[in-house]
Amino acid sequence: MNIFELLRREDVRLLKILRKLDDTNATEIQVRELLLHQVRFHVVTMNEILREHFYPTIVLSLGRADPGIQEIVEQSRQEEDEIDQILDRLGEVQPWEKPYKHLIERLSSQARSGVERREREIYARAAKLMTGEQAEALGEMVAEELSTLRRSIT
Repeated sequence: MNIFELLRREDVRLLKILRKLDDTNATEIQVRELLLHQVRFHVVTMNEILREHFYPTIVLSLGRADPGIQEIVEQSRQEEDEIDQILDRLGEVQPWEKPYKHLIERLSSQARSGVERREREIYARAAKLMTGEQAEALGEMVAEELSTLRRSIT
């Protein structure tokens, strides 16, 4: 699987969990906690993959051909940091409290924005500059690392 297919699959997985979380109500405390745990797990593993493997690869190998990619990657990192902050704040609020729903909405909005930015501004640009072999090799390496990360976190 190439890197873009893998990352898109993971983005879809995150958005699916967030949709479920959006649909919960204040009485579904255990469901909310489980879904939020899944979101945290996904965000932690994907941030590791993006920051340690994908972003450095595209900046180093594609930066000369597309100098704007560095700025776009930095914007994505900032969005990821904001998601981390929202997740931290959610850990401080009880699932039945009013701020919880607002934080869930912010989390969903920020995550969707990040996915759209990566798709529109990073994946599309990188796919034009990366060969099929490069995308495949990076995808295989990242899939293996993702599997290792998921085993180590659980």
